[in-house]
Amino acid sequence: MEGRTIENDPILSLLYKSIKKLDFFIRNITNYYKNSKIEKRIDEINFSSIVNETIYALPFVEETPVKEVDFDIQVDQKEPFFNDEFRVRVILNNILSNAIKYQRQDNVEKKVSVLIQTREDGAMIKIKDNGIGIPQDLVDKIFDMFFRGTSVSNGSGIGLYIVKEAVNKIAGDIKVISQEGEGTEFIISIPNIKVPQPENEISMLKTH
Repeated sequence: MEGRTIENDPILSLLYKSIKKLDFFIRNITNYYKNSKIEKRIDEINFSSIVNETIYALPFVEETPVKEVDFDIQVDQKEPFFNDEFRVRVILNNILSNAIKYQRQDNVEKKVSVLIQTREDGAMIKIKDNGIGIPQDLVDKIFDMFFRGTSVSNGSGIGLYIVKEAVNKIAGDIKVISQEGEGTEFIISIPNIKVPQPENEISMLKTH
């Protein structure tokens, strides 16, 4: 006799989905608290690693398994990049989660593209999906706390608010381009914060 699994038991499946939603909500609340309380820090950032780790950590979001999504990831990073790694991770995690969560279920080719280009003074991050999109009259409201523009998902409405707050904390900028039924693109720019050399290293350079 076959045992009960998430795949063959609707009650276990529903319970699993509820647990995942609760876990995601708790993580968002935790990130919101950290973002509002923790001082900005400067880390060296490897965008390729962060994007891959973020996608790997999202095995199931709402009704769309990650394995059903075709990811196109392009990272052009030739120089060291410095900013707040925690907040960069929060930004990418929430936007990529939404890109998966709000896919059209009837679309056999679910796609998410990630393009990151760094330069000496900053980075440009573009995340685009071919999901359900956002009605034009709601685009300006999506960063409001607890705003939910669709009944497709039972999300908390706090994820994009946290994204906006995190972007502001690291002196970045974010904008969204969306068309209902066609998909959504987020464009984020963040500065490359130069890390000053310690005084002892500067002294050593002067003596050689």
